Amino acid sequence: MLISVLLIKRIMLKSTLPILLIIVFSFLSCKKESRDAEIEATITGIDLTLSACSGGYIVELADGTAKYQWEPTRSNMDDFGISDIPITDYPIRIKMDFKIALTKCTIFDAFIDISQLTIQ
Repeated sequence: MLISVLLIKRIMLKSTLPILLIIVFSFLSCKKESRDAEIEATITGIDLTLSACSGGYIVELADGTAKYQWEPTRSNMDDFGISDIPITDYPIRIKMDFKIALTKCTIFDAFIDISQLTIQ
């Protein structure tokens, strides 16, 4: 009986180890490649509408299919190089990557979080 238990443990160890190694190496070999921002858009200006959901900037896709609201943090603005742009310089053409922020209130098509932004 003891020999059969030891034999089963040895077989399990032999089959489990290669599977674990494959999983570990697949995670180690994954790396996120940086890429340029791809979606063309325009920051048309500051959202000056008077509603409970107003504020931030209005961002319109270049093809005119959607208009979004974006409320950057001060560090976002510094990182993206738009913190010192005067209000008279809008609209600003940009390329961006973004995702829809489902938890935010807006009067536009959606509220967005921009992850990458370059001024064109």
